[in-house]
Amino acid sequence: MRIRSLIVLFVLCLVVPVGAWAQSCSVSISIAASATGSSSCFIPTNGVGAVVFTGSWVGTVRVQRSLDGGSSWKNEQTTTANTTYVLAPQNRNSLIRAYFDTRTSGTLTGSVVFNPPLTAKIAYRNVDIGNVAYGSVGNDGALGGTTKIETSDVTIPALAQPSPAVPGTGYFTATGCAVLIGGTTAAETVICQLYDVSGNLIANSATAGTSVGGSTNVFLSIPFVTPVNLAPGRYYMGIQGSGTSTTFRRITSSTFVDVVCGEITGQTYGTLQTVIAPPTTLTANKCPVGYLYH
Repeated sequence: MRIRSLIVLFVLCLVVPVGAWAQSCSVSISIAASATGSSSCFIPTNGVGAVVFTGSWVGTVRVQRSLDGGSSWKNEQTTTANTTYVLAPQNRNSLIRAYFDTRTSGTLTGSVVFNPPLTAKIAYRNVDIGNVAYGSVGNDGALGGTTKIETSDVTIPALAQPSPAVPGTGYFTATGCAVLIGGTTAAETVICQLYDVSGNLIANSATAGTSVGGSTNVFLSIPFVTPVNLAPGRYYMGIQGSGTSTTFRRITSSTFVDVVCGEITGQTYGTLQTVIAPPTTLTANKCPVGYLYH
């Protein structure tokens, strides 16, 4: 019996990745050189990981994820200032680390953790940006103005452990959407409208609009009037601007895979469109880059 138990244990060690049953993980960050990564933190399937950047430093830092045990790394987030990122769950085991890409001065500190308190933003993007400066994503161009809504699909994955959501439901609670501002801003506002897979309006930001602000090539957060609980599946995020001077980074034809987006005409700014015909193909330069967030 003892030999049989040892054999079973040995087999489990072969098929279950190290740390797969871990309830938590925390590693410290302390990096003072360019092109240097921190130790990694194991994140099991559907687990939530977070990265906290602190310290006095100047440079460019990335949050990276590996899906192959550390053989290769994919950029998840990029920043030049101290901040906190909570990363969306994945449908497979992964590793998370911080990477000091380009250091000018100082020491980057912080931590990488699994199962953090859900106090920072979780985001589900409509496109994978990767290792690209925001000012180089897609094309830079103005929206269609007050009479048009540009829409793009956003997918919420199945969550074995809601994060964050209505307890026991697996639903994701979206509190707003964000859109990537381009290289030009003006004294204008923007409205975000969210539709379900059938094209029915289920959430919206203030109809007076959210100010674009003066920063370029940054994501503008647009809070919903009322948060909405989203089951796993496809949704459509619609962006409408109060003018045509502010530019937005938008998807170009054939640049991204499995994205559908388009333009809805005949609209009035400040008047919500309660039902739309969801796009079924990708229309070039009619698809703002954005995400839903908690």
